[in-house]
Amino acid sequence: MLSCGGKNMITTRDLLNRLMVEKQLLSLREVSRFLEVSHGTVHLWSKGGTMSDDMACEIAEMLGLDVELTMLAIIAERSKNQGAINALRRLTDDKKIA
Repeated sequence: MLSCGGKNMITTRDLLNRLMVEKQLLSLREVSRFLEVSHGTVHLWSKGGTMSDDMACEIAEMLGLDVELTMLAIIAERSKNQGAINALRRLTDDKKIA
């Protein structure tokens, strides 16, 4: 997870793992069918790739997570600019993280 001032920001892998547990999906193939995306896409997520903002929001809603904080965490995960990452972290400092 990305560290956020003592808190942790959720990552794509975290979302994927939480979805698998919550929906009792036993394989990446089951996840891909459940989300109606390709197996290759889900495989990339499981290996450290990031999902789209829309997909992250959809999964966050399914899991009852804070959608806005989840989206910000995914943007931070995807960003290569440390200034942008720090700015996104500051935005979430006063809120309970997903």
